[in-house]
Amino acid sequence: MMIVMKEGATAEEIQGVVDRIEKAGAVAHVSEGQFVTVIGAVGDADSQVHELGLELAEGVDHVVPIMKPYKLSSLQFKKGEHTTIDIGGRKLGSYGDITCFSFDPVKIVTSIDGGCVIVASDQEFSNLQRLRLLGVDKDTTERYKNRRAWDYDVVSEGFRYHLTNIMASVGVSQIKRVEEFIASRQRVCRAYNDAFCKKPGLKIPQTDFSDVSPFIYSLRVLDGRREALIAHLQNRAVDVGIHFIPVHKHTYFAQCRRSDMTVTDKVAAEVLTLPLHSNMKPEFVERVIAGVTSFPG
Repeated sequence: MMIVMKEGATAEEIQGVVDRIEKAGAVAHVSEGQFVTVIGAVGDADSQVHELGLELAEGVDHVVPIMKPYKLSSLQFKKGEHTTIDIGGRKLGSYGDITCFSFDPVKIVTSIDGGCVIVASDQEFSNLQRLRLLGVDKDTTERYKNRRAWDYDVVSEGFRYHLTNIMASVGVSQIKRVEEFIASRQRVCRAYNDAFCKKPGLKIPQTDFSDVSPFIYSLRVLDGRREALIAHLQNRAVDVGIHFIPVHKHTYFAQCRRSDMTVTDKVAAEVLTLPLHSNMKPEFVERVIAGVTSFPG
């Protein structure tokens, strides 16, 4: 694993990453360049290092998993609660081995359900084509270009993971308007931030949303007053949600190994999601803002 530090990362930030790697039982090799420092994590404890969440450590720009000897691919990591669309001048999906996008109904672009996978090589593309369609070696449209439509082979394990034409057409039409959708959501999020930034007891996202395409807007309600704010908004016909339940709170993962989750538990008890839609009507935005700002506190 390679950890690429941000340009200008401090000695304390670099040492903090080294300490976390060594605590996991691996060896840290620091390479200092003219502008950027790269830290290599070497050893038999790669899985423990991977679980450290170094992508979120102070001073870290990005993490590159090294899995080539095992012929594995690494999924691109998405930071934060928003879908990042620009990281260091590069859009999400333009780097990494495999990037996954969800197109379910609440996302910015929807195909009613499903999603898409962006890959970096012809081999990965070919493998995914087989996996999505029962392991067949030829796509259905290719097989029907000749007279021998029955001429195909099943060459690997596969599934039925392809979209219907109707769902795909919805997705294509949505993608054509994605910049419009993103801009409209950014405007609403900025309006929320401007309205709530001085409201006591609330903590807003620390961003101007210029480099993210938000599919939800979440803030934190401090001092144990989240449920009271939910009831206050419901009385004003403003529906809200809670989009973050920590994994370790779910039954299936309850017995899994984990470190101290104090901060996670604190944030999970405070986070609240407000209404956000593409091309949201101004009067709806104003109603949400009025509901939150009228909450006594």
